[in-house]
Amino acid sequence: MLRKTVLKATPSKPQRGTGEIEIADVASVVVTSEDPDHPVENAFDHSRGLGASEWVAEETGEQSIVLAFDSPHAIRRIAIEVEENEVARSQKVQVLISRDQEFTYDPLLHQGFNFSPGTNFEREQWELDLKGITHLQLRIMPDTAGKACRARLTSLDLW
Repeated sequence: MLRKTVLKATPSKPQRGTGEIEIADVASVVVTSEDPDHPVENAFDHSRGLGASEWVAEETGEQSIVLAFDSPHAIRRIAIEVEENEVARSQKVQVLISRDQEFTYDPLLHQGFNFSPGTNFEREQWELDLKGITHLQLRIMPDTAGKACRARLTSLDLW
C-alpha cells in the first residue's frame, strides 16, 4: 500500500525484473492536494497510456508531489505521462532532487506539456545517473497562462 500524506488534510527494490522502482515499497508520498476520485496512488499503479487512471489535484494552482525515500536511492530513468481531455492548456513540471533529507533541493528537469483539441496525451522520459537521492519533488504548474486548471499526472515511473 502506498504511504502518503495529503497536506490539505494534515498540515531500490526492482519490480518484475524490469528494474522499475516500486514506490510503495521504498518511499512515502507527500502531495499538496488530491481529488478523492483521482488519488495520488493512481500515478504509481503501473496503469499507463491513454485512458489510464490518473492523479488530479483537488484544487487549482501550483501543486507538489514529493517522494521521500526510506534510504538514499539511485535513479537511472524517470518517465512522466499526462493526459488532458477537458481544457486546452500548457502544464509545466519541474523535477527537483535532494540528497540531504530536504535541506536543499537541486533543479533537475523542466518539462512543458501542451494540450489542445487532438493533442491530449504526452509522455516524456529521461535517462539519468543519480545516486544518493533522499527526496524527489515534482512541482506542477497546471497552466502557464494562469487559467484556473487542476494539475494532472497519469504516471510517474522511476528505474
